Amino acid sequence: MVNLNVIDVAVYTNSIVPSLLVSINAKISANAIPINMSANLYSEDNKFLSFSQPFINCNIPPRGETNGEQVSISDIDPQQSKEVDFYYQLVFQLSEKALNYIEKSRKINPDGDVVFNFSLSIDFVEIWISVGYFAEYKIPGSNPEQSAVVKSRRENSNQNLNILIERNGPSFISHHFKIKKSYKIPSSYWIKHYLPELGIGRYFTVEIPEGKGSLSHAWEILNEAEEAFRRWDAVAVMDKCRQVGQYLDGQIKKKFGEDSFTYNERWGRIRGGGIKGFLGWTSFALHKEDIKNSGTEGRNYSEDEIKVTSSDAEAALFFTKLLIKYCEELLREKS
Repeated sequence: MVNLNVIDVAVYTNSIVPSLLVSINAKISANAIPINMSANLYSEDNKFLSFSQPFINCNIPPRGETNGEQVSISDIDPQQSKEVDFYYQLVFQLSEKALNYIEKSRKINPDGDVVFNFSLSIDFVEIWISVGYFAEYKIPGSNPEQSAVVKSRRENSNQNLNILIERNGPSFISHHFKIKKSYKIPSSYWIKHYLPELGIGRYFTVEIPEGKGSLSHAWEILNEAEEAFRRWDAVAVMDKCRQVGQYLDGQIKKKFGEDSFTYNERWGRIRGGGIKGFLGWTSFALHKEDIKNSGTEGRNYSEDEIKVTSSDAEAALFFTKLLIKYCEELLREKS
């Protein structure tokens, strides 16, 4: 009898507060009249983010019969099983905390996608008796601006809303329908089209050709680093990236030799020596006490200053992917 689907999620630009404009399709049997539509918005892990605002005036897909403010249905026949499509658009305002949590959830998602969960609710009445000639009735919705105008067969012209209980007129049954639906927004599309409009900030997207997979062990360690990132374990991420760097260092040295130009200059300047370079950077979390008392050029730091953040982990993952790809290309060259 009823089915609800989220057909589009867009940024609602005509708002001071960051907001999403969500389009919903309600497929209802022809002898039912929708009265009210509402929804709650949740994150991928089902944390509450926002609730729908009152319906707004907006353009509706061509097949729609309503913008959520008034429903007009003529010649209702309770015997027909045909379904009718209704289209609604709801606005969800997002607080700063909600936006930050959406980004946090996206970083945990394996593909970096945004997944919204919706709890959709619709109230409607069903007409199940139809006799006599047509009369028009207006049924108010939960919002003062909402109503359903019904033209139904009836034996007399009394348009009093007592028709809901009169025996001689059409009978109405009130229903409340609720369903959960998910909607996924791919990472690249979210970054390009949503983040700037929502005021979260701008991102750049870098496309790196996929490697040949010849350094499978390095990719396996990197996968462990990404799993640690989803747990927000920045120290573990840095350590796993350091392990990748050590493995790559051994592979390049084995292929080209310790005294080669490739190992010492092309790779060596990236790898670095001592506390510098990629290996030194990704290992500083393991040497907090040493850094505290004797950092770069003998500097001392307080306990609060020495920390590994998600920014460090994010950068380490990015660089490590580049290094694996770079080393795969190096190893294909002749020694």
